[in-house]
Amino acid sequence: RSDRGGRLPHAIDMTGGLAGALLMDARRTTNCPQNNNVNSKTNVNDIPITIYQLRNSYSTLLLRSVNGLADMFRHQKKSAMLSVSHCCSLAGLPLWIVDV
Repeated sequence: RSDRGGRLPHAIDMTGGLAGALLMDARRTTNCPQNNNVNSKTNVNDIPITIYQLRNSYSTLLLRSVNGLADMFRHQKKSAMLSVSHCCSLAGLPLWIVDV
């Protein structure tokens, strides 16, 4: 249990999210069934993952990572008035990642 009310620290949460997205990506590329029929006996791991679901997972992870980094930096500086791009540039994150 963390000192943040039971929530995981941001870095651990994002690492877990990245691991999940990478596993989903690997499962999609190695287990891409030609048949999209899903019946009542289908295992959840056998359900095909679309490229759109995968893109959504990666983009959500990127967005949450950038915003979480900015929030942590704002909390350290005790200023909610700093922009996301300013916080991330001060933290050393390239602005092309923030602007995506």
